[in-house]
Order: sequence, then C-alpha cells, then structure tokens
Amino acid sequence: LVEKLFSMMSIHPHTKITLESYAILLDSLQKATRGPRDSAMAKKAEHYLYEMDKLTGQRQDLFPDTSCFNSVIMAWNATKTAEGAERAGIILDHMCKTYQMQVEQLYKDRTFRLTSRPNTTSFMNVIAAIGRQ
Repeated sequence: LVEKLFSMMSIHPHTKITLESYAILLDSLQKATRGPRDSAMAKKAEHYLYEMDKLTGQRQDLFPDTSCFNSVIMAWNATKTAEGAERAGIILDHMCKTYQMQVEQLYKDRTFRLTSRPNTTSFMNVIAAIGRQ
C-alpha cells in the first residue's frame, strides 16, 4: 500500500516527491522487514535508494541522507540472512563512498550539503548482521 501511494504521489500534478517522501517510504519498508521471509521488502528499499541516486543528477535535493541509507541497512539486517549481512555491508560501503564524494564536492562548492555521513547506527547494524552469521 505504501508503494502504491508513493507511486500515485509521483504522478499527481499537485504533489512533489521530496527527500522526506523517500525517507518515509524507506522507513516503512524497513519496519515491514522482520525476518528471512521479508527479504523482498529489503530489496525494494534498496531499489528505491538506488533510484534516489539516479535522480540526484537531476535534483540535488534528492541526495539520499543518513537516515535513508540507515533504513536500507537496517532492513537488510532485519532479514537475519547471510544475503542480508552481505547487502548491508555493500550499502554501508556505498554510503561511505557517497559521503566521500560529497566531501570532495564541498571543496569545490561551499554551498554543497553533506547529507550521507555514516554514523554509529550505520556501522552497528552491519556488525550485527555479520555477527549473526
């Protein structure tokens, strides 16, 4: 239902998809992931994260922020699978690379915002996912 509403919102003439829209969608998918049977939810969350990445070329305001990355990492952690641990690590690596790219961009353009800074939650969820294996 959340994805359907998100899709409807994206085509409605009086609404605009924002960073907050994506953050809420990713958080909802993360909360719906409760075990191995819910891997599809984590995959969907990852899909939307990469969709945001693609859109940032057109709209800088859609750069995935820390909470977006963490929602996807936490979704993969919640699957309690080896694939989930691997995917969580891949997302964390992508987050670190995105942050490094943002730091480099900030040196060129002082108005550029750093949004994707990995934090304790980012690392601890990957550690927990790996430790469960």
